Amino acid sequence: MTVPFWKVQSTGNHFVLIEPQADWSEEELVRFVIQVSRPNFGVGSDGVLVVSPVPSGLNLRMFNPDGTEDFCGNGLRCAAIFGRKHDMVSEDHFQISHLGRGVSVVTVGEVAQTMLGPATYEPALVPHLFGREMVDEPIELEGKTYRIHAISTGSTHTVIRVDSLPTDEEFVSVSQTLENHPMFPERTSVMWMQEFGENEINLRIWERGAGETLGCGTGSTAAAVAYCRMRGQNGAVPNVSSGGEPPPAPRRPLPKTEPPNPRTPEQFRAVPNNSEQPPTTITVNNPGGSVRVMLAEWDASPVITGRAEILFEGEFHFR
Repeated sequence: MTVPFWKVQSTGNHFVLIEPQADWSEEELVRFVIQVSRPNFGVGSDGVLVVSPVPSGLNLRMFNPDGTEDFCGNGLRCAAIFGRKHDMVSEDHFQISHLGRGVSVVTVGEVAQTMLGPATYEPALVPHLFGREMVDEPIELEGKTYRIHAISTGSTHTVIRVDSLPTDEEFVSVSQTLENHPMFPERTSVMWMQEFGENEINLRIWERGAGETLGCGTGSTAAAVAYCRMRGQNGAVPNVSSGGEPPPAPRRPLPKTEPPNPRTPEQFRAVPNNSEQPPTTITVNNPGGSVRVMLAEWDASPVITGRAEILFEGEFHFR
């Protein structure tokens, strides 16, 4: 069977995008996801997006490479740009229905701005079994103490606050341990967060069901929320190194491209604000590119701006 597909990406988070196949069962869809996501024997992807038009705009389903369904911020941007370019929607401002949420989207060219609902630390909603909110909570893993935030931005994220991004060995070992920790019954993605400057943070990303990726939209939002909450509590994000020295430079080069400005182009609508405070723009540097997250307070509705593009299209022989 031949299945048309498009390859899309946002901040290096790359996906295979398809339209729904009417005669497929859920089991066949999951089998397709696993086959097409393999890097050596398929197309290779961080996940599969299934996009279709609906009266309000678009419907999106996202599947991790292991076949599990998830909520995806970069997938929202990719679906928005794809839908607009393929005339699935006629206006630049529309809704995407994604895993039970209605997400407001604005597109201009290859830039998409998404308006998500507030993040939550509520244990039952993250979910986790710690018994109380995990806000900069110390936890010992493999003989070392880490400070973590457990947050849901539509998907479960554990944000580890560090002064420098981890080595490959530490990153893989600790991230795998946290993803599958019994404390997280639905597993968790892991965002290693380093403060790089005023309202700017760097990430290294481990996504549940995918492993290391170059970008994560909901993870970028979770890290911005954690950063905002820490500054709201303490006035500044405290250094966690033993000597109290300023954070060292990042371990690997940052993206060279300037992230899109959420205030431009002028076609973008005024962003909603459910707080009396003016929004702050936090630049989040993913390994594959940067996004900007606008937040008035940590529990306000975030507005995320980033680029997405269609790379190529083809046909996959599904067996």
